[in-house]
Amino acid sequence: MMRRLRFFAVYAAALSFAVAAPVLAQSLGAAPLPQTTDQFRRADTRVKLATLRAMASRTVMPTAGNLVSIVQLALDDTAPEVRRNGCRVVTARMWHPRSSSSSAGVDAWRAEKAGLEPVKGLLLGLIRSDPDEVVRREAIIAAGNLDLELEPSDASRLPRVRISAELTAVLADAYRNEQDTAVRTEIVKSLSAARSESSRRSEVLVAALADVAPQVVQYAVLGVGDAQVKDALPTVVSYLQRHPEVRVRLAAAQSLAMYGAAAAPYLPALQEALAQESDPTTRKTIEGTIRVIQRVKRWL
Repeated sequence: MMRRLRFFAVYAAALSFAVAAPVLAQSLGAAPLPQTTDQFRRADTRVKLATLRAMASRTVMPTAGNLVSIVQLALDDTAPEVRRNGCRVVTARMWHPRSSSSSAGVDAWRAEKAGLEPVKGLLLGLIRSDPDEVVRREAIIAAGNLDLELEPSDASRLPRVRISAELTAVLADAYRNEQDTAVRTEIVKSLSAARSESSRRSEVLVAALADVAPQVVQYAVLGVGDAQVKDALPTVVSYLQRHPEVRVRLAAAQSLAMYGAAAAPYLPALQEALAQESDPTTRKTIEGTIRVIQRVKRWL
């Protein structure tokens, strides 16, 4: 659960840009920001950005129809910064109601989710082929937030981290062709934390174990543990023992705890890794992983 919360905290960090909206709006003078499609279409880039930031922070509240139309225009804009902020509006609008613990907040989230569904195709298109790497990354975050479902048993507290087979396929194809490290990291991070019925999730996570970027490998290691990919266990253990990056060794220790009883044959390797580990946090995590596996093993 804690890893799920950290995952959504990363998404929530995308909202920090919105605090600048009121200041920027004031700098534009007394004229009100656009709240209709026609007004937004005629606006210059600076006004468009102020409008999108205000929509994300909910200081501007156009009607539901105008909101969707404005976001669609933003996602198709020629200016990369406008497309980026169009994506961020979706992320922000999906985060706010879902973060509420009230049933009313959840109902509001569901209603807005349904209303924003028409922009999903545009977001998937940006992931596939937008020339701006920041736009591609923001589109992944936005599409992930829009695609997520809530589990009925805990709908008032924690979103069920699950994405559709359609989005999984788009992310899998994007990872295969993506050259930008930050975008690949976002793809693998999303597939690591968001479960899917598609087998392509595991395929990408296994492939990403061999990525050249340690930040990508970190999330791949966590993901194969969450997905219980048994064939990846030897690789995860080897990373715990020998990977030069602390972040990857720490992720490997966490991943092995998720494997549970399946990792029991590797307890001697964990003991060896603990003896040679110099990082205090990773050492404590390995100790905790050993206790978890030993406890699960006793139950069998």
